[in-house]
Amino acid sequence: MIKLPRFTRTLLILACSLLAAGALQAQYVEVGDSGTTLATAQGTGATSGQALTSISGIILNGMDGDFFYINITDPANFMATTVGGSALDTMIYLFTMNGSPVYLNDDAPNGLSIQSTLPAGASPVPLAIGTYIIGISLSGAEPLNAGNQALFADAVFSTDIRGPRLGANGPVTSVSNAFFSETGGYTINLIGAATAIPEPTTLALLAGAGVFGLVAWRRRASNS
Repeated sequence: MIKLPRFTRTLLILACSLLAAGALQAQYVEVGDSGTTLATAQGTGATSGQALTSISGIILNGMDGDFFYINITDPANFMATTVGGSALDTMIYLFTMNGSPVYLNDDAPNGLSIQSTLPAGASPVPLAIGTYIIGISLSGAEPLNAGNQALFADAVFSTDIRGPRLGANGPVTSVSNAFFSETGGYTINLIGAATAIPEPTTLALLAGAGVFGLVAWRRRASNS
């Protein structure tokens, strides 16, 4: 047996540790074109629960929104940003797993970028550990429900962190047309997140909830 010097053994152990840590982290890349419904949002890894550091994809036009399932593992420190990750004028937002709005940002709150940031601790309500949907679109492409209502409150300034719109219920089903149309790549960098792959039965239930919401809205509209 070859006995390595202690310093060499230490370097090998460190290298193996770093490789193992890297293997436990995921950087997800959009497959095809992710959709804007609960059933067409993409899972973010081969398995659930790996640390997720980024999501990358392409915005195709002014009505293209990309939705992805993630797990929030560190609610107090969760952050998502496209600053430094895109040349597009982005908007990013978070939904609960059933498609209800949580919060949205258009231009980064520091006012120094037309890219977007959901900063740690800025949600109107405290986040909890669990599965969510993170979405991205161009500025002005507002997430809508089945009744074509915008799900997030209006902004006073483009840098506002915007919570749910009063009286507009989820689930999200589409996004509106943006103020302009452009195409390009993006990367959403994440802190406090992990991969998520909803079970097929869960997706079926969520899709069913979306249809039920559409039927209920049509009934309310016809009775008003």
